[in-house]
Amino acid sequence: MSILKNKNIVKVWFTLSAVTFLSIVTYVVVSVFNTELPYFISPTGSDDLIFVDIDNKPVWYFGELSDFPHTYTFTVASTTNLTASVLLPKNTEIGAGFDVGMLLVKKARRGVSEVARTNGRGADWETLVVKSTGDSYHFGPVIEVVLDEGEYMLEVQTPDNRGKYVLVLGEGNPLRRLSYPQSLSYIIEVKNFNEVGKHTLLLSPYFYLPITLFSIKIVTFFVFWYRQRRKKSL
Repeated sequence: MSILKNKNIVKVWFTLSAVTFLSIVTYVVVSVFNTELPYFISPTGSDDLIFVDIDNKPVWYFGELSDFPHTYTFTVASTTNLTASVLLPKNTEIGAGFDVGMLLVKKARRGVSEVARTNGRGADWETLVVKSTGDSYHFGPVIEVVLDEGEYMLEVQTPDNRGKYVLVLGEGNPLRRLSYPQSLSYIIEVKNFNEVGKHTLLLSPYFYLPITLFSIKIVTFFVFWYRQRRKKSL
């Protein structure tokens, strides 16, 4: 019984050590060498356009309105489907008169022509839980259109042009195009944007699944090594 007990103690010790060590190393590396990502935008004025590669969907843009609307611009080379929506951080107060909208226009020879618009006033703002990052948002109206060739501009605005938002272009997981280090860096930036602690990175499967699998491999190796050593000593 004592031998079996010792083996269990060794397994638990190696598991906790491996998980703790890898968690600390990953956290420090990602925090220190945090990659600057283009999805967290800070335009300096209403004429500071944000250029979007519309073929590189899905993509999420995190921004904060500061007295002026944010305008995204992109070019469509051939007929394409576009889905666009706005998410709001969970701590945003959604009142009866709350309004955040999008305006999509196409550039014409003289000015622009309206393609679609949304109005958040009176909309049913549902809760959206993003499992990949472990965050929650208010989810509002959606634009779903088929675009032909041309140049377009998409404006995000509120009556006072204040507050944080997330512009979602396309459908699916935006992390799938990023490398693992970039994904962790992205998630940390999302945590900063949503004003939650970086430790909540632990709630993301992008963090704990690879760490858990790697830890299992380490534990398996050391258990095998320990058994072989015991056999030789007997």
